[in-house]
Amino acid sequence: MGGTAYIAAGMGYNPTDNARVDFLDKTYLEPPNFYDHVYEKWTKHRNEVLKKIEKLPTHYQFLKDNLYND
Repeated sequence: MGGTAYIAAGMGYNPTDNARVDFLDKTYLEPPNFYDHVYEKWTKHRNEVLKKIEKLPTHYQFLKDNLYND
């Protein structure tokens, strides 16, 4: 899916709301802690992305330096 999932999340779309997760847990009889490892991996990935973002220039600074420089 590439970046589509990130764009959708940024727009507020969440395909894993609590009602859906509860439905899937009951339908597939998954244990209550089934998603814990997924959440841990997501948290680690999120933190790594945030660290990289902090090092990047702001949108304004990037445009100023790379597009509108003299």
